[in-house]
Amino acid sequence: MRSIRILQVVGGMNQGGTENWLLEMLRRVDPSGIKMDFLVHGDGPQDHEAAVISLGSRLLRCPDPSRIRDYTASLRSILSACEPYDIVHSHIAFFSGFVLRLAHESRVPVRIAHAHGHCLLAWDPLLVCRHLAMRELIRRHATLGLAASPGAGEAFFGKRQRPPWRVLRCGIELSPFSQRWGPAEVRREFGLPVGAMVVGHVGRFDPVKNHRFLLKVVREIVGQGHDCWCLFVGDGPYRPAIEQMVRDSGISDRVILTGSRHDVARILLGAVDVMVIPSVFEGGPLAAVEAQAAGKPCVISEGCVGEIVIVDDLVRRLSLRQSPKVWADAVIRMHTGRLPSAGESFDAVRASSFNVTVAAQELERAYLDAVA
Repeated sequence: MRSIRILQVVGGMNQGGTENWLLEMLRRVDPSGIKMDFLVHGDGPQDHEAAVISLGSRLLRCPDPSRIRDYTASLRSILSACEPYDIVHSHIAFFSGFVLRLAHESRVPVRIAHAHGHCLLAWDPLLVCRHLAMRELIRRHATLGLAASPGAGEAFFGKRQRPPWRVLRCGIELSPFSQRWGPAEVRREFGLPVGAMVVGHVGRFDPVKNHRFLLKVVREIVGQGHDCWCLFVGDGPYRPAIEQMVRDSGISDRVILTGSRHDVARILLGAVDVMVIPSVFEGGPLAAVEAQAAGKPCVISEGCVGEIVIVDDLVRRLSLRQSPKVWADAVIRMHTGRLPSAGESFDAVRASSFNVTVAAQELERAYLDAVA
């Protein structure tokens, strides 16, 4: 029996929650039964390219979707190759509708749209119209939907059960969180004082992550007389805009941008005191799961709709309608309050569905069921 061939469609295979998760899935699925290739947009360098190739997969490139004719021709050529794909699994938000339409026209039998945490942005009428049109294409051409959380699924697929969709948790690799790192060594690398309070944020540089609000929160903490620093871990096309926000914040000497990192667990364990995630909307930020695996408290927005609270005492939710001062007070309380031990927190995450080993088993089962 031949292997099931799957094309994973992602914007890029760089450091990020979805991309890191996909790489872990590739490492864990049975290579004799499932073969994955990865399609990325544009011709830029990819953080995970070497790892993808070393694991026996291909990294394929399409032009940027803004060049829609070239993109269409390129994707059709990939889908009509001599070895056809059994599954196209698209992770690119509402543009998945267009991708899955082309997959349908190319007679790919299983077409999966995956909701990782996007929703209609009602404040932009043009964007709403585009998303509604794309969601209709998903309804017509997807054979299965997957969602990181119930909230992400409802926002992405709507209330109709077409396509039928189910929740599939995106898990994290836990072995790096079982190690212990000395704060002095890790903080020295970034120029952070050992005794300072460090507020961390892990995520791509994108407006939905709301870095501007986080800077206001940190400025409020500093204004209250605390020795507080901020560590932004991540990268993305909006980095220049965020660098300008930092320069304009009045606390630029206390904000460090690490760029894309492969050692997030080490940074969380050795440098960060409190994780803050003020996202406008997010289906289930894996950064919050990573923080809990590291035993670090989190203050997250109510826009994070995923069921990501594993250790209740480590997570505090707040509305973005609350002022930066309210958020700052919450961060200070979480930093100084009594918390579960790191070992207890790690064990709770390991026993949950956010363990990447469990997630890989569920994804492989979903593929086999869909093809069957």
